[in-house]
Amino acid sequence: MTENNVPAAEAPAPAATEAPAQAVATTAQAGVPVSADFFAKMQKDQGLGFENVEAAHLNIPVISLLQDMSHQVKEQHEAHVEGAKPGMVYLSSDKSLIPQEQGVDFVPVFWEETFTEWKPNRGGFVQAHDSSIRAQAEFTEGSGLMLPNRNELLVSSVFYVYLKQGNFYTPAVLRLAKSMHKIGKSILTDMKSKRFIQGKESIDNMPMSSMLIHLDVTTKQDGDDIWYVWREGGIKFLWETMSEAEAAELYNKACALGKQFKSGALKDKIDNPAEEVPQRSSSTAATQQAPPAQQATPQAEDDSDDIPY
Repeated sequence: MTENNVPAAEAPAPAATEAPAQAVATTAQAGVPVSADFFAKMQKDQGLGFENVEAAHLNIPVISLLQDMSHQVKEQHEAHVEGAKPGMVYLSSDKSLIPQEQGVDFVPVFWEETFTEWKPNRGGFVQAHDSSIRAQAEFTEGSGLMLPNRNELLVSSVFYVYLKQGNFYTPAVLRLAKSMHKIGKSILTDMKSKRFIQGKESIDNMPMSSMLIHLDVTTKQDGDDIWYVWREGGIKFLWETMSEAEAAELYNKACALGKQFKSGALKDKIDNPAEEVPQRSSSTAATQQAPPAQQATPQAEDDSDDIPY
């Protein structure tokens, strides 16, 4: 077992036709069947050779929802992923897919708000900023937060997590922006409201990594445009889903991973945030033009239901 690869307590033993999950490629891959003896030997030796592999040595995937215009679903595009369909969950580093109906389960280990600059009309990533850039942006109807240079400022709610995949929990990143930023706020609010009472004692501000979050995938519609969004499916304490011993092991690993993310030690291992942004439809993309500067008026943060980055 690697330092940041934690077994999922409630997961069943792998079937004889599945290979044990390893590293960040965590989905159990069905392959050519082997004998029961050979499988038992590999199962006993799982993780052998990876003893010194930690999260800092691996690429950490970004979790995203595939849309109709995502390159991964287009068969003729070079970024096409076999079997990819709109509504599926996509893990960027190993190009693995999670069915829409399954959703995702994860242990949050750290959270931050990020500020990234993009060219108009989703023209491409420019650079990341610290929070001071927010004061320079103005809200423009239909275009969101605009900077003086007419580039867009994207504010994202970023969760660094232990993602449950098959029999393991592995590091991943979930970025929620645009209308999805509201989901991030909802998750944070619900987590902050969790209290644990035991006898006459209580913990009023529970550690983030003591919780397991489930997100479902659902759809939203605006006219003829339909796209996929996250929906909070519930938050439980770890020990409500597994034994206390298993919860304690996962909790300790999650806390350690959170410290690594907080320190910035893993930043260069996270897939580039400048991946191309999918559109709802070509017609929508064609009509999204940068407004002239005089139309910009200071308002609240963009609350439109645009496709999240």
